[in-house]
Amino acid sequence: MAGKKAAGNTPETPPKGGDVFAGSSSFSFDDYPMVGETIGIWRLLNGLGRGGMGEVYEAEYDFIHVLTMNYAPQDRLAIVKELEGLERSELARMASDMLGTTLSDDGRFAIKVCTARKETAGYRRFLHEADWAKRLGSHPYIVSVHAMHGSDSSVDEQSQNFQIERGKHRDVAFMVMDLARRDYDHTSTSVTEAVHIVRCIATALDHAHSCGVVHRDLKPENILGDKNHPLLTDFGIAKEVDHSHGLTRTGQIIGTLDYMSPEQATDAKRVDYRSDVYSLGIVLFEFATKGGLPYYHLSEREVALAAIRTEKEESRWPRDFLPNFPRGLEYIILKAIAHRQEERYQGMSQFISDLDKFSRGERLFFWKRVHPRRFFSYFRNAHPKVMWGLPATVLAIVLVLGLTFVPSMLDKTRKRIDTNIAKLERAAKDIRDGRQGQLTTDQQKALQVLKRDVAAYAEDYPVAAQRYYGLHTDIKQHRRLRTDFSSMERYSQSLEELQYAITRGDRNWVMSLEPGKQGLHITADTEWTLKGYGRGSVYCWLRVRTKPGFQLRIVGDKERSPVTSCQVSEKGIHVSVQNESGDILLQDGQSGRITPERMVPLDIGLLVREGDIRAKWNRKDTGRRSIQALRESDSAQVSLFLPKGTVIEVIEIWPHGPSKWLKD
Repeated sequence: MAGKKAAGNTPETPPKGGDVFAGSSSFSFDDYPMVGETIGIWRLLNGLGRGGMGEVYEAEYDFIHVLTMNYAPQDRLAIVKELEGLERSELARMASDMLGTTLSDDGRFAIKVCTARKETAGYRRFLHEADWAKRLGSHPYIVSVHAMHGSDSSVDEQSQNFQIERGKHRDVAFMVMDLARRDYDHTSTSVTEAVHIVRCIATALDHAHSCGVVHRDLKPENILGDKNHPLLTDFGIAKEVDHSHGLTRTGQIIGTLDYMSPEQATDAKRVDYRSDVYSLGIVLFEFATKGGLPYYHLSEREVALAAIRTEKEESRWPRDFLPNFPRGLEYIILKAIAHRQEERYQGMSQFISDLDKFSRGERLFFWKRVHPRRFFSYFRNAHPKVMWGLPATVLAIVLVLGLTFVPSMLDKTRKRIDTNIAKLERAAKDIRDGRQGQLTTDQQKALQVLKRDVAAYAEDYPVAAQRYYGLHTDIKQHRRLRTDFSSMERYSQSLEELQYAITRGDRNWVMSLEPGKQGLHITADTEWTLKGYGRGSVYCWLRVRTKPGFQLRIVGDKERSPVTSCQVSEKGIHVSVQNESGDILLQDGQSGRITPERMVPLDIGLLVREGDIRAKWNRKDTGRRSIQALRESDSAQVSLFLPKGTVIEVIEIWPHGPSKWLKD
């Protein structure tokens, strides 16, 4: 299949607006008069969409035309009849041999045919769209143009085939592109899906901007593909940012009103990269609110343009459509669609950075994103009673609290201790109940501040100190480490959890998501010591690819505790338990010669408790072994020695083993 995106499910009615490669394949001949015609070396199969400058058709290679085009008309009929009896794969082979290049027998393309007359602005825009595509080159989130006809050049993959006879359509301008359809409904995407789609398109626009091209017509109809791999198309009214005029006369307004930036509605000379930021912000607004738009743009064009141009027109906020809309994402959208260019993101890279922060769960605040003027104006209009009544209410509350709690309010240290204890008590409950594995970055900072305060003021606040020690023990006994570096979805969170868990050791790693090489790659011999886990019981599960020298050690945090270890050596894989004197109490393993350079896949689960251990690696289950491996009061200290080249996919540490193991 040619192109980045194969055809997907199609809607029953043509999509609205724009030049799109999506829609129904059930149009009549009258809807798309060139259906069945051959243009270049392609046969047009059915219509896909229609816009102001052209029509889009689904097409395939016309092998019979290629094989017979050099024959005289009186000879072609007999040859055509003979060729019609051959399999399409055989025709593809013959045509490929003839042209000296490989033509796929199942290749499908989208061909955009210009319907504008020559020397018109529409015709020139059509040719410029192909020129933009040639300038942009190949990008994973932009629909590629493989060939074009209508100017002095042909492009890319099939230029050597493109000068052949074109029949009665030799004077028609057209472009050959990837066949892509939009197989999702942008009014039913989740917030996570909307952010992913818009981030992908933002990277495509960042690439276009680096090439000096502003799209100027961003809208859902120009975002094809699927939710996982969207594709940007239709650079028909794109502008070269360094040229003030181009194909747009001063004062001429081109674009789609709902997504048009104020400067685009005012003067084309002022349009730059930030206009695309604005339009993409509107698209994100619509995707994330399931079809909502920030402005009520009326159908009358001049009235709508006047509304876009004025700053007095207050936009709706995403929370007007979805009351529980994520505030961080709302602030990103509001910054992107700010009326003034200088208040928006100044480039797509800034937009992408904030989207990544939101995806990682980082807190985003309105300052530096939403101008205070705009913030106040929205709340004044949306909640007038609250805005006027709030100052009086706050003043009354402050007076009451001030008179009642002045002494304690002045004690900032006590207030800080109580705040951090309350925060950590909630975190400890979430960890006990399994809603989170270990402390977040914010909670870690709170714990460090609380630790310093307790050490400095233990005599002044003995109850707070006692609560702190109980909290610390509770969190330590129940916390879990959960990492998965085999996919991008969990990568950021996994890396943050691992960094917090390592108390000693270097960060000698690099991440790879290349197929067959997914994981955290260790770039130098590394030894890690991880935080204490559990109390009298711990379960470790690792999935790695490693070499001889790998070692996993579990030992109690008290002195002279038994040591449980799993080692990969040149003699095989072995699990052992040693007592305080170094005597081997238990040893089990899988012997076999392992060369120093060989990478060994190791999938091991190791349950160590006060009275027994159980190990399972690479589908080998040792069963339960009764042995003194961890004392009841011990918190398990886990350490790893990772040879250079080790690839980590999963590291998990729980206070208790899997439920199935506990029942056995």
